Amino acid sequence: MNKYYKCLLLLLFYITSCSNNSEQLIEPIDNISIDTTTINFKPLKLNIQPLIPTNCCFLDSLFIVSEQFTKVKKNFFKIYYKDTLILEFGNIGQGPTDFIIPFLVSKGKNEEKAINIVDDYKYLQVSVNSNCKENITEKPLPKDFFMVNNVLLYNDTAIVVTKTGEYQIQYYDRKKDSISNYNFYKIPKKYKDLSKFSLTMQIFLSTYSANEKNIVIAYKNYKMIDLVSINNMKLNRRLYFKDYDKNNFEINNNEIVYNEEKLTYFTYVIAYQDSFWSLCWNDSFKEVSEGNVNSIIYQIDYKGNILKLYKTNIPITSFTIHNDEIYAIGLDSSKNEMGIYKSLLK
Repeated sequence: MNKYYKCLLLLLFYITSCSNNSEQLIEPIDNISIDTTTINFKPLKLNIQPLIPTNCCFLDSLFIVSEQFTKVKKNFFKIYYKDTLILEFGNIGQGPTDFIIPFLVSKGKNEEKAINIVDDYKYLQVSVNSNCKENITEKPLPKDFFMVNNVLLYNDTAIVVTKTGEYQIQYYDRKKDSISNYNFYKIPKKYKDLSKFSLTMQIFLSTYSANEKNIVIAYKNYKMIDLVSINNMKLNRRLYFKDYDKNNFEINNNEIVYNEEKLTYFTYVIAYQDSFWSLCWNDSFKEVSEGNVNSIIYQIDYKGNILKLYKTNIPITSFTIHNDEIYAIGLDSSKNEMGIYKSLLK
């Protein structure tokens, strides 16, 4: 398994997980009649290129890139103005300003108010001052929140996160000082003896995003998307595609046998105010890592209607939208390298 294949695997752990709810509002998705627009990504030219980029976003006119911190242990957050690197920061270590397992959280589409970073049990917001220096503010999290992967909501009433563990979503009620745990998936009989951790972090591994009203849960191993109300934590809609359950996991002594030929569906999602955009590989890790797959991006409204389908000319792992352009982390199969790409949105 080459290092870029491993990189693709690692990127998908920019994620957390879900619980058993009612099956109302389950709706099939049929995209046969939807026209597909091709996105022709081209390499983004920067004066200093990141070595192994993993995610990107914008803060006003600043372009922020995170790198794979397990490989790039120093200055793995990079900030560009236009095509010029103006600031880099971030070190792995045990010091008060060091990071442990940091992930850049992107909301995209000009909606960032700060650079959002989760780091195990910390939630950090970073701004850039006029002297091109970073200002890092730690936003307190409950003491029971650790191994956090994403902060979906942070306000005076509640904190909603995804994390590595048994549950897809954890909800902290500030007034009651209590934590509620949620899983939204329904457990098939053949998996009933698996642990909650195995169900949440393997069988029903998901990618998450949220706006002020909705949480979007897009599943990696099932071609299925859950829409959850962020106010009452109820499942509003379950959207599934005709081939949503093609994967059949082999279980041996209550352990899941990994098969690199299995299909991988949704690997990244961003929830905007009017719609959400979800990246679907629709093929195996093996095919994607070899550059044989062109990803599909679905733009879907919160009633479950597909608005647009975009096919990419290269495999990508994450993306952000800025004005009328889309920026993505993608694989250059000719060089076996991850890079940053850009295209106009039509």
